[in-house]
Amino acid sequence: CRAEFAYGRGHGGGHDNNSAAIAAGVIGALALGAIVANPNPGGPVYPPPPVYPPPPPPATAVPPWAVGSFIGYDSVVGQQVQLAIGNRGRVFLRDWNGRVVNEGLLRDGVVFWSNGRRSFLAQERSGVVLGDIEGANRYRFRRS
Repeated sequence: CRAEFAYGRGHGGGHDNNSAAIAAGVIGALALGAIVANPNPGGPVYPPPPVYPPPPPPATAVPPWAVGSFIGYDSVVGQQVQLAIGNRGRVFLRDWNGRVVNEGLLRDGVVFWSNGRRSFLAQERSGVVLGDIEGANRYRFRRS
């Protein structure tokens, strides 16, 4: 964008147009400033981009004592069950016949089961304790 302003005496019949030239220059500068400040007058006004939440912190690695296969007794169903925990946090709960009855993901000491429930996992002697977060049930497992 280019603008040219002439200050000084006009050439029209010897009249002094210095004041008019200064006023025109000021008005032109203000108009140019308004154009620069709003490059798209009358156009759409876009909102600022949304602020996204920070990414979740990385999960801690599965502790070595938790990886493996464990056997325990489920008093609710009246049979032994197997708890299998992989080194990437996959957890499987199998009945005595080997059928998977629930599976989940171990993250930061909590098992997030596929049925929506959660359990804590803690080391106990040579095994683990699995406890319902929503309830009072605790299950003790020994390494198999």
